[in-house]
Order: sequence, then structure tokens, then C-alpha cells
Amino acid sequence: MIYSLEKIYKMKLLKSTNFIFALLISFSSHAEQFQGVLDWGEKIKLGFPVTGVVQDVKAMPGEKVSAGQILASLDQQPFKLKVKKCAARLARIQPSLFDARLELDHAEELFERTVLSEVERLKIEAVYKELVAEENMIKADQQLAQWKLTKAQLRSPFDAIVINHELVTGQVISSENKGDIYLELARTGLMSVSIMMAYEQIKTVRMDQEVKLSVAGDEYTGMVKSIQMNPASSDQYRLRIFFKHNPEKQYFAGQAATVHF
Repeated sequence: MIYSLEKIYKMKLLKSTNFIFALLISFSSHAEQFQGVLDWGEKIKLGFPVTGVVQDVKAMPGEKVSAGQILASLDQQPFKLKVKKCAARLARIQPSLFDARLELDHAEELFERTVLSEVERLKIEAVYKELVAEENMIKADQQLAQWKLTKAQLRSPFDAIVINHELVTGQVISSENKGDIYLELARTGLMSVSIMMAYEQIKTVRMDQEVKLSVAGDEYTGMVKSIQMNPASSDQYRLRIFFKHNPEKQYFAGQAATVHF
């Protein structure tokens, strides 16, 4: 039977393709697989650094939030009143400070003409400096009051999902319980996988090494970002691989994943 050159070429190409395919299967069969557990790639606990009463909680666990979005707020009234009080104190001292500056300028002029003694000039200067110091303290109080007003609202630092919170409307935030009352977020689109490896396996792994992983049938390329140097159990070391995914795709901490080396 005589074949055309084109047909012979196609037959050779088919044999070559089958060989490469068989080689890939052989390689993948020797690749090591590790079962792991998902965790959040980046999470943060947000709490009020100021005291007050919780007025509103706008985000609940499972809700996705955007960067800068208000998540919870304290009663704003006490903080706004403090800002207004500082502004009033500043306005009250301004005329006295203005007059003291004029008096000091006049005293210095008289001193230059030897009409006023050094002692009298220093007394007038001391009054002016005292008023300047008081003005600076009021401005510092005003800045602090404005900062506290800003911190009376919790805002998301990045696009995230709310994973936990301990805030309740009407709750009193005090200096004693500030550390225990918080709202916990996890960055969207970033997860990690924790797996366990024996020493003989982990000693060949390097930081920032790319690996393949699968979660619920979805395939990703991850990167090794944490290698535990002390064993978590007998001859078993923990490894964490981080990977990015579409934020619209929701995974959960504790979900199963498979890592391929």
C-alpha cells in the first residue's frame, strides 16, 4: 500500500503526540500529592481604640465589604462635642494672644530705645510665651479629639469578608474590654493551604516555590510562603502555600485542598 507524503507526516505526528501524552501521564503519576486544609491568606482584627457606646453594626459574618466601608460605629455625639469644645477654647484665647503679641512688639521697640528695662520686657515676653504654650496645648487637644472622632468608626482596610465579630449595639467599649471586642476580616481573593510533610520531603522545598493545587475541582498555581522549621508532630513539618483566586469564588477556612509537587 502506498501512502502520500501528507498521510505519512500525519501518522508520524500522531505517534509523536501519543508519546508525549504518555510521557505526561507517566510524569504526573510520579508527582507527589498532599492533602491540605484551607485557611485565610490574610486576616485582621479591628477594634475601637477609643471608649464609647456602640451605636451601629453594619457588617455581619459572611458579608463581603469594600475597602474604606464603615463596618461599625460608636455614638458620635460625645466626640463631636469634644471637637467643638476645643474649637471654642481656641477662639477664646486668640484675642488675648493677639494683644500679647502687640504688647511684646511694643515692649521690644521701647527696649531698643532704652525706654523699657530688660526686666519689664522679659515679663511681657513671658506672658506672651505662656499664651502661645496654652494655644499649642489646645491645638493638640483639638487634634486628639478629631482623631478620636475618626476612630469612633471602624472601616475596612481592604476588600474583605467578615469572618467574625463580637460587637453588639448598645455595648460599652471601655479601656478594660477594648481588646476583647473586635470585628475580624479576611482579605478576599487570597487563601492559603496548610499541609504536613516529613523531613525527607520538606528539605527539598524552597521559599517562593510555585506548586499546583486544586480546591473543589478548581486548579490554581500557589506559592510556598511559610516553612515551619520545628516539627509540628513526630517528623512532620507544616508548610503553607498561598494562592489568589477570583473574589467572586467563595472558599471557607477548613475546606479540603490537594497540593501537587
